[in-house]
Amino acid sequence: MSNQKYEITDIAHEKYPFLHRIRALRDIGDRVKAGDLGGFAEREENLSFEPGDDAWIFDDAIAAGEGCVDKGSRLFGDATVCGNAYLTQNGSMSAHCRVSTDSEEQLNSYAAQMSHYTQKIEENPDWEMAGVFADEGITGTSMKKRAEFNRMIAACKRGRIDMILTKSASRFARNTVDCLKVIRELKARGIAVIFEKENINTLTESSEFLITLFSSFSQAESESMSLNIIPGVRQSMKEGNVPFQYSRTLGYRRGPDGKPEIDRSEAETVRLIYSRYLEGRSLGDIQRELVEKGIPTAEGIQGWSRQVIQNILTSEKYIGDGLRQKTYTTGPIGNKKVVKNNGELLLPYLSAR
Repeated sequence: MSNQKYEITDIAHEKYPFLHRIRALRDIGDRVKAGDLGGFAEREENLSFEPGDDAWIFDDAIAAGEGCVDKGSRLFGDATVCGNAYLTQNGSMSAHCRVSTDSEEQLNSYAAQMSHYTQKIEENPDWEMAGVFADEGITGTSMKKRAEFNRMIAACKRGRIDMILTKSASRFARNTVDCLKVIRELKARGIAVIFEKENINTLTESSEFLITLFSSFSQAESESMSLNIIPGVRQSMKEGNVPFQYSRTLGYRRGPDGKPEIDRSEAETVRLIYSRYLEGRSLGDIQRELVEKGIPTAEGIQGWSRQVIQNILTSEKYIGDGLRQKTYTTGPIGNKKVVKNNGELLLPYLSAR
């Protein structure tokens, strides 16, 4: 279909195949040229095609369902307008959700949070949706790992968001220092963060004291949870369990019983690497052969590094054994580092022979 402003292409979204990229059929405002690809839409009603309306969906942003972007508004980054939400009159608002694990129950909570805030914004006539930024299955103790959160803050700094709604201080951040730093930056720009559970608006006088209090509780809870995990990990080691990252371990897959089993097709690549090494071939020679034959890595990448080959040749898993606690986490919350275990902690070696 064509509406003289844009068309919906055949380029489908990787995760949501019912969404397709849009392409401009003419120049739109001062940022979009004819032929430029935009974000994703489900149908033409998701983006206004009225003459003179410069509304546009940029980057990997999404407009779906009954959602609509119109009247000069712009959707950026990975923001989403869905349900019956409208982004209109250049308005800008964001909802932020975070779920801390990837369990089915928590992912249902994730979907529920998104639905809740979409409806909440729709129901307020003074608010207009600027997108939902949701970190799915990501810890709140470190800002570095939270791509959606960081995109939201970047949008705030570009003047595209005026207010953020979030469930609680623990959902926003469990690191007191980071939480206060971000809130102060946003407050200086006149951007409010509304914490529903604590009933706090960060633009009020008493907000910082209350946020410090609640964030400290959240941080203490997170630290306590981390300590509670340690006994379970140690018990798992005593029982001889060996964790497997199947997506990064060539030659193995999860079997029907939940235990590792050999992946016959990938096992041929492992045998090839060991055979060439025993023939006296260098890591560089093996690397070139794998690349020339178009053999993918465990992660499906068409390209090998010498380090990856070295890791395969030195991994105890290829003789049926397992080495636990090769690395460990150290440092205060918010600044934790994963370091190599050089004997500081026990290194349990589990042999299947």
